[in-house]
Amino acid sequence: MTQPDWDVISSYVGLLSLATVSIYAGSHGSVTIRKERPTEGQPMLEGGEDEDEEEIPDRLSASDAYLFPVIGSVVLFGLYLVVKYFGQEWINWLLQWYFTFAGVGSVGKASSLPVQS
Repeated sequence: MTQPDWDVISSYVGLLSLATVSIYAGSHGSVTIRKERPTEGQPMLEGGEDEDEEEIPDRLSASDAYLFPVIGSVVLFGLYLVVKYFGQEWINWLLQWYFTFAGVGSVGKASSLPVQS
């Protein structure tokens, strides 16, 4: 019987835990806490009616949810055509540029948040 490869197992455990923590932190950070409205016996907080006029967060509509599989299918078919007619090198090139721009943009956005505070 062969011994388990602990390097591979630890890599998978690390990857799974990192993904789980990332999803949990993102989900927890995106939840908005609703302020309770005062009952009849409680005084109004400062700001009065301004609190009732808070912006409603954007939500997905049914038409947006219906478009997700359609757009995903078109993108996957487009990637298939690029691989079939141009080769895998084009996909690698496109993904490298995409991740470059996405990385620079996310680092710039994350760096500007502490400066704004």
